Amino acid sequence: MNNLIMKNIVYLLFIIICSSLYSQTNKRKIRDSLDEESSKNLTHQILVDFKDLNYTKLNQKIISDIDFNQLKNENLVFYFSSLRRPIILISPHDEVSRNVNPAFNQTIFWNKKTIRFIRKKYHKNLIPFLKEANSFLFVKNNKLESYSGSFSSYDLNDKKKLLKLSKKRKKGLILKTQKNSQEEFYYFPFKSKNLTINTNKETENFNTLYLEFHNKLNKIVVVDFIYNLNYNNVTHKTYQYKNNNWEEVSLLKE
Repeated sequence: MNNLIMKNIVYLLFIIICSSLYSQTNKRKIRDSLDEESSKNLTHQILVDFKDLNYTKLNQKIISDIDFNQLKNENLVFYFSSLRRPIILISPHDEVSRNVNPAFNQTIFWNKKTIRFIRKKYHKNLIPFLKEANSFLFVKNNKLESYSGSFSSYDLNDKKKLLKLSKKRKKGLILKTQKNSQEEFYYFPFKSKNLTINTNKETENFNTLYLEFHNKLNKIVVVDFIYNLNYNNVTHKTYQYKNNNWEEVSLLKE
């Protein structure tokens, strides 16, 4: 009799645990689905809000706000990152990215005109660096498909213009610390001389600049200026399109 009671108790506990797990899983799926849908809706709203805007003046403002006092080396590595899209949630620990930038992003800012302007005005050799692949644009990998292990299909599309543009420029030589190897890379020169950069921290001969873009409703673009990968000293600037012009504005933190 006691054995039968114990079996029934164990069975009931098993049913309760399974029901609880099923309920939690369903709640997570519903929450994740709602979060993903909300993020997709936000992306659509931003694209509608930013439709037909001209970014020429915004690009100029951003360039003028770059602190070149922190970028004194003539060699400037600029980090190129993919568009920030709503992510597909895989687990309950995933979060929807709040830094969606479907309208104004890396592909809009790092174009032929801005690259030429920075090169000429600030006398910089501009060297693109693919953030997701953690790699320069190496000559041996002259097709973006070479980085397919690091990018999804839409990431590759984001970078095609940059690769096409850089391949028309010069080739430099990078000295890598591992096994004293050397590799050719593409870059945008200010001076016509052959460029050699060294990634050894003790003899490093370049600065880095990473501009991260965030799009918000009401035609707002927030830019994070990250110099020399110092994430402890990030400068934030907020710009808004109003009265047919891009203006710097102050926004309360969310």
